[in-house]
Amino acid sequence: MPAHAKLTELDEEALQQAHAVFHAISHPIRINLVRILEDYPAQTVTQLQFRLRLAQAVVSVHLAVLRKAGVVTASRSGKNIRYNLDEGMMQTIHLCIQRITS
Repeated sequence: MPAHAKLTELDEEALQQAHAVFHAISHPIRINLVRILEDYPAQTVTQLQFRLRLAQAVVSVHLAVLRKAGVVTASRSGKNIRYNLDEGMMQTIHLCIQRITS
């Protein structure tokens, strides 16, 4: 986006998506989930539950928010579902935050 672009020129859908992404990563539990998945990719809910010391239902709810926002992907591995960060989305988030804070 050029430096001179106006907020009113942004597509409503793009603004809603940006809101969903930043809302998803703004919760302390979800921040911890992102940090864990950065260090330990391909985690199951059980593994994440153990690392966070939270109930499985709580972890699942927060993973669902991250998945809906496109921050996390899920893939089946046998009976398990493994969660990973979406690298493209993480790069986009990183670039946005760098531009905002610079």
